[in-house]
Amino acid sequence: MDAEQLDFPDSDFDRVVCGFGIMFLPDQLRGLAEMRRVLRSGGRLGVSTWKEPEADDLAAVLRSMGLEQPRPPGWITDPDVLRQLLTGAGFGDVQVDADTHVFRHADLDAYWRGAQSTGMRRNIEALDGQQRTLVRAALAERLAAYRRDDGYHVPATALLGTASR
Repeated sequence: MDAEQLDFPDSDFDRVVCGFGIMFLPDQLRGLAEMRRVLRSGGRLGVSTWKEPEADDLAAVLRSMGLEQPRPPGWITDPDVLRQLLTGAGFGDVQVDADTHVFRHADLDAYWRGAQSTGMRRNIEALDGQQRTLVRAALAERLAAYRRDDGYHVPATALLGTASR
C-alpha cells in the first residue's frame, strides 16, 4: 500500500516499523505523518536507513569509473537529518543510533549476487560486458581489505530511528 496514504484508521497501531524504506518515499514527511496518524497515543515508531550500505564499496568503484547512477534523492546518511525528519513529522522522544554489522560473502561472486539484490541492481544491469569485467576487477582490489580465510567480511552501517507519538 502507499505509505503516504495508509489505508488504516487513525490510532490503530501500537507500533509502526519502516525497514529500509523511508529513503524511497517521494514525500518523506507525508509518509511519516501517515505513520504517526495510525499510531495510538504513546505508540512507537521504528525506521531504518543505510548510512553505509553493504554494497557501498561497489558504489565507490562505480563512482570512480563514472558509472554510478545517483541514489534516490531521499537517501538519508546523516543521523541529524533522520532526527530532524522525525521531529518535523511531529514525533517526540526521537533517538537515532548507528549500528554496524559485518556481512560475510564466500567470494566475489557471492558479494556480486548480494549487490544485485539491493538498490545497486540498476547500476549493475546498466553495465555492458566490458564495463562489468572492469568493475569486478576494481571491486576485487577494493574488497581485498575485507578478505579473510572464509571470504569477505564487509561492514555496513544502518541508522536506526525510534520515536513516540
